[in-house]
Amino acid sequence: MRDPLRFRELAHHCRSLLGSAGNPELASQLQQWAVECDRRADTAEHKRPLEKARRYRLRAEEYRTTAEQMRTPLAQASFRQMAETYEAMARGLEHVAHRTHERRDETG
Repeated sequence: MRDPLRFRELAHHCRSLLGSAGNPELASQLQQWAVECDRRADTAEHKRPLEKARRYRLRAEEYRTTAEQMRTPLAQASFRQMAETYEAMARGLEHVAHRTHERRDETG
């Protein structure tokens, strides 16, 4: 499971059960699961931009390859421009992912 929203829901559910847990060991286990689900949600949210950035880089490479096969300079320039756009989007997503990771490291 890679869906951060689902992990957040599981963490919330574990925390909601904490109030009714009369057994201290059960309460401790629920708390551990809640923390683990939150951690997995954070990880999934961090990886999502990197996965999208990788797809953008692949698409940029496809546009570059197509540009090389074009016969007219205008078509080549158009496809190269699309490749550069996808590269820029990938760099932006990578920057966001790294910044998020750095913030998470700073906060613990």
